[in-house]
Amino acid sequence: MSIQEFKDCDDMKIRVWVDNGHYFPEVMAARPDHLKELQSWETRHDDVLVCTYPKSGTLWLWDIVSLLISNQSEVLDRVFDTSNLELNGTEKLDELQSPRVLQSHMTPHYLPKSIIQKKNKIIYGIRNPRDVAVSMYHFMLKLHDSWSSYKGSWDNFLKLFQTGTLGYGSWYEHVNGWEELQLDKDHPVLFVSYEDLHRDCFKEVKKISEFLDLSRTDDIIHGIVKNTQFDNFKAEKLKSVGHKLTAISKDGTDPYFRKGIVGDWKNTFSDEQIEEFEQTISQKKGKSNLIRRYTKGHPLV
Repeated sequence: MSIQEFKDCDDMKIRVWVDNGHYFPEVMAARPDHLKELQSWETRHDDVLVCTYPKSGTLWLWDIVSLLISNQSEVLDRVFDTSNLELNGTEKLDELQSPRVLQSHMTPHYLPKSIIQKKNKIIYGIRNPRDVAVSMYHFMLKLHDSWSSYKGSWDNFLKLFQTGTLGYGSWYEHVNGWEELQLDKDHPVLFVSYEDLHRDCFKEVKKISEFLDLSRTDDIIHGIVKNTQFDNFKAEKLKSVGHKLTAISKDGTDPYFRKGIVGDWKNTFSDEQIEEFEQTISQKKGKSNLIRRYTKGHPLV
């Protein structure tokens, strides 16, 4: 385990914490033994895990799941920071009351073994990688130096994204890892796309409710849909827990809520970048049905 420093084409630095070839945000170096401790940590039978590659609608999805489990529709006055597996010590996680909605950006390889053994239900949020890259770039530029050291250009950042030289590594490997968990180990994983949540949020929230074996009324689901739409959601979160959201920002502004839309990448990618991205995703999609949904010509693109 060590901090490694990489440079983009203009010699702008980015640092990641490396464990056995896997990349993590540099802030995780503060707890070097935590990943090992997490492997043997015992989950509870009613735990649910929400996992995403960063900037894939994590806060939105975590709140939806939490509201469904608590059978309420009002936006929560908390965020997932206290339930994140990799950034909280196991003693802190143990203090959370059941039923817990845990959260992580890690690949299945680093999950506590008990999650697999107990077949805890997992909801994996996925988003168009083009939008993920744009959102992550703006997010990282806003972060305090202790969280992100990168200050480079969009052009160079996109190259880092495509090669997976970022905390949490390659988007392609991340998605593949979760798809393989469902296929190879027959684990209960529900895949929910950011685009489907935008297109028909009621349908997707209903699907999540059924996956979790919850009997929630249409009124509750409609309430969740209404209250977690971007403008409402942003306003309520900033009012109740804005201090937490801005704590990691270098200028005290909110780094989490930007536009909350589908397809903003079209306003950022150059024609050359679009072509290069298409080539990369075509090469790396392999047999993945999830990645295939984001190739050229698919309705989600």
